[in-house]
Amino acid sequence: MTPWFVLFSKPRKERQLRDELTPKGITVYLPLLPAVHPGEAGSTRHPLFPRYLFARIETPDTSLESIRWTPGLVSVVSFAGEPATVDEPILDYIRQRLAQMEHRLRIPFEKGQHVRLPAGHPLAQLDAVFDEPMSDGRRAYVLIEVLGRLTRCKVELSHLHPADNRNWPFA
Repeated sequence: MTPWFVLFSKPRKERQLRDELTPKGITVYLPLLPAVHPGEAGSTRHPLFPRYLFARIETPDTSLESIRWTPGLVSVVSFAGEPATVDEPILDYIRQRLAQMEHRLRIPFEKGQHVRLPAGHPLAQLDAVFDEPMSDGRRAYVLIEVLGRLTRCKVELSHLHPADNRNWPFA
């Protein structure tokens, strides 16, 4: 199996380097974190490992030496003069974890949507409005009216359910 080499790019040039190497027959993997607020202006995906990419050379006429002067590349990461390599199962694990993060960030509620908490939850009897997900992807902020004021509370995202259309005190 062809090894994956670790490349070190210039600051914020990971995408440029990927785009330079791909036409040369080099498979490049740039792990990107999911956008926290997909679809919002300014919400972009950032590299999981800033300045690092993984490259696999699959054509016999291309070598590590031939890519050393690619725009955006600082160096091929090496230890004791030997290029660093990463095994495929490690990259598969990274892909799997990023896919799980992407799935968790698909929030089924929109900001301002009325939600309810299940019976037995300490806040179950209170009216709640979805505010935003937290960065961990498991919890969210909701707004709850307490003593005539909206209070921002953290709750488990899995506890939230869409609410029926009642008369809400702060619609």
